[in-house]
Amino acid sequence: MEIDILALAEEALTSLVGVRPPVLVVDLERVGFCDSCALNLLLGTRLSAQAVGVEFRLAAPASAVRRVLELTGAQVVFSVHASVRAALVG
Repeated sequence: MEIDILALAEEALTSLVGVRPPVLVVDLERVGFCDSCALNLLLGTRLSAQAVGVEFRLAAPASAVRRVLELTGAQVVFSVHASVRAALVG
């Protein structure tokens, strides 16, 4: 049985945005790979969060994720923080 991690992540993020917390922080410290599908999930979640007034922040992106954000220019649309603690503080 193959587990679709991206589908699980999408389901979890959609559910969390639906709860409408004031801030939603995604901890990327242990994410070792980020492709266009994962980036699109983060971008789509940011838009969904913004639409319902939820502040969306990324925390502690691993080097592979940081590189994808930089190469695509996506880091300018995200609030990226060095740690979860820093992201929670804002």
